[in-house]
Amino acid sequence: MPSEDLAALQRAIRWGDGDALFTLFTHTRAVRRSIIEAGQEVDAPDFGRHGEIAKTKESEAD
Repeated sequence: MPSEDLAALQRAIRWGDGDALFTLFTHTRAVRRSIIEAGQEVDAPDFGRHGEIAKTKESEAD
């Protein structure tokens, strides 16, 4: 999170700006869900491309 985003979050908390917090958390929730849907939430070097590396290695072996 860039420092200006963090500052905006701190400001919204300090000022009790519920609308800004709701907007921020709604956005971050959407980002997290898109990461999971893309299969990139795993701690693997294939960056969520499950099976593509294995398929490439199989075709190279043929």
